[in-house]
Amino acid sequence: MATLSLGKQESYTRLKLDLESLYSLKMKTALVTGGSGYLGSHVCKLLKANHWKVIVFDKREPKHEFADMYVQDDIRNHFAVFDTLDRFRPDVVFHFAGRIEIDASFKEASEFYGVNAGGTYNVLDSMRHLGLNNIIYSSTAGIYEPKNQPIIECDSKNWDNNPYAGSKLAAEHGIQHSGIHHVIFRYFNLAGADVENDIGESHEPETHLIPKIYQNLNNFKIYGSDYNTSAILNQLILLVRSFNVESIAR
Repeated sequence: MATLSLGKQESYTRLKLDLESLYSLKMKTALVTGGSGYLGSHVCKLLKANHWKVIVFDKREPKHEFADMYVQDDIRNHFAVFDTLDRFRPDVVFHFAGRIEIDASFKEASEFYGVNAGGTYNVLDSMRHLGLNNIIYSSTAGIYEPKNQPIIECDSKNWDNNPYAGSKLAAEHGIQHSGIHHVIFRYFNLAGADVENDIGESHEPETHLIPKIYQNLNNFKIYGSDYNTSAILNQLILLVRSFNVESIAR
């Protein structure tokens, strides 16, 4: 049996090539719908930091550099959704694409249902036909029946809170009945930036309470006299900590 003796540098190069080959075999692929948005951007960054291949599907081109491929299209375009999923066969779909403005949802209810529910059904239908089995969905705590106590997961839901909440709950029902493995996150306003300050708020126009307070730190008022103002401010600080976007992304 012949033995090949490798020099130190050649051994290192061979080992490096072998490790890179093994790494490429293990690399997982994620499709992030809405990957140009606020939460999507942070998730893309975390996925890349953990050696995932990241595909962004969004109407807007991402301003960040944490995507390997960008597909520009509308989540309501069934052909584009199916073609993208078929081409990249992601291990996990992170479904964040959707409309979020509550005020606008009253004026454009059918569009909100078309994007948030209909777009989700496009994703689910395509995944089912292609045998793709893992989806993580960004929903909202706005689907819960309003009350004056902390919300828990099993609390009553109300699709009629507003058209936005109704459209997100309709999307949830589709996911829950799809037979696809799923995780659904429900939360209120996200806030903050990643710890390295690479990416932060990305709403145009900004409609969220906490970021708007950040933008007007010396020029905002809390109206009314039947609540403890200092307690409200303390709760806002807690909300910033609880719903920091990077914490949710992780």
